[in-house]
Amino acid sequence: MDEKIVKFIKSQHILTLGVNGENGVYLCSCFYAFIEPNLIIVAFGDESYHAKVVQNDNRVFINIALQTKILGKIQGLQASAIISKSQALEHKDAYISRFAYARLMRLNIYTIRLKWLKFTDNTLGFGKKIELNLD
Repeated sequence: MDEKIVKFIKSQHILTLGVNGENGVYLCSCFYAFIEPNLIIVAFGDESYHAKVVQNDNRVFINIALQTKILGKIQGLQASAIISKSQALEHKDAYISRFAYARLMRLNIYTIRLKWLKFTDNTLGFGKKIELNLD
């Protein structure tokens, strides 16, 4: 994975998750932790719509964007990935180490394994993009 992309993912903490259910596309915002080289950890309730959808279709799409109005500082990541529920203690620990309050919650941990991504980074030049296939 490109070092600029890893640095960007680690610098942020909220992603937009997209799933494709029988009623169409559904988006939600999630706090996340990142484990190199390409694993994102999220947590959400089993009764949530997106948790139900990913039981039938584990393909997901994410967006992580830097919130800025300064054109030269715009950075963002678009990716497609595979999501799965995780019982691994290391995944739960990674999430809790980033969001200490989560220790008090009943967590349903999911891993998002990045498959394809496109990183836009205007700090490298207007519209500069890095695209990677991670399969």
